Amino acid sequence: MAHPPLVGGFAVHADFAPSILFAALYLCLIPIYIYRLAKKQSRNTVILGTFGFIIERIVSLSLRAVISRQAPAEHGDGLLEYIQATFAMGFVAIAQDLSHLLRATLVASTHGEEMPTNPKQELVSTLRTWDWIPQKNTSFDSVDTESKSSPCDRPRARSWFRRMHDGMCFFFLVTLVLGFLGNCRIIAQRDNPQRVHENQALRYTSTSLALILLILTSTVSLWAYKNTPRINRKALKYLTMLPMLLAVPAIYRLVVMAQSTSSYESHEPGSQNSMADKSAFYIFHILPEWLASLALCSINVRDVFQTGPWGDTRWRDETPDERANRLQKESEKNRLKAEANVP
Repeated sequence: MAHPPLVGGFAVHADFAPSILFAALYLCLIPIYIYRLAKKQSRNTVILGTFGFIIERIVSLSLRAVISRQAPAEHGDGLLEYIQATFAMGFVAIAQDLSHLLRATLVASTHGEEMPTNPKQELVSTLRTWDWIPQKNTSFDSVDTESKSSPCDRPRARSWFRRMHDGMCFFFLVTLVLGFLGNCRIIAQRDNPQRVHENQALRYTSTSLALILLILTSTVSLWAYKNTPRINRKALKYLTMLPMLLAVPAIYRLVVMAQSTSSYESHEPGSQNSMADKSAFYIFHILPEWLASLALCSINVRDVFQTGPWGDTRWRDETPDERANRLQKESEKNRLKAEANVP
């Protein structure tokens, strides 16, 4: 019976070289991320999901290279399903990190005049996201010149931005769950028409949701760039372009999943095993993911997006009492630290 082809096709000898190449390219990103993590000025956990994605891609592409040298009869269903599941959900991890960066950027734009200029200076902050303070006049300046003189605090907008992101996180979770369920048994159940239909529905829903969330991230970023005063415009340029780059694998997956084949190993049209199909997989699926990962690793995310080490993690703003208690504790901690450093 006909069933959906594997995304990327069946691993054959022709897959060995590109799989090794991209595994090596992903491996090159690890020292860059470790450097960013080790350096205090760039250390943050906001793009931790991207780092996990990089590790996963190295593993999945290495496994793909190994099985490309094996006979088809030696390929286990579980291993193939693992690779298909990771291909389906990998770019979603980067997309989720981008949504966290969007939240930090939007929330930071809602603060008033009293904003800290570095992550340790929280005494005048109402939020653990550190806003951008204009220091140089360039085309990438984050604040509108006409808005610098009289910035105003916008707590209601801040709350709406946080709730919007909370909703996005829920749908990202739904995307990951549906993607896992739709791909974890896709090969073992390929001869069951009902299961094939159910798995396809889950895969389509997961990928479509991911694409919608990516478009939403890019659209909100573009809207904020045009309409929100005192916002980090350099960050919004990344948040507009990178989701569109990640939309390429999502669209590619929707196109491939619409195909059908009688056998995973066949070379009939729609099997994704021709050289043209293989090239399309690496160009439109693997390459955009690597470029997005490279972009996030190569820039100082903490500096560009002004996230601090954690990004914006608060459910709501501090009350005056909560802020006073926090300031008192920080003051006491700094006093004890200063006394300990006195010879």
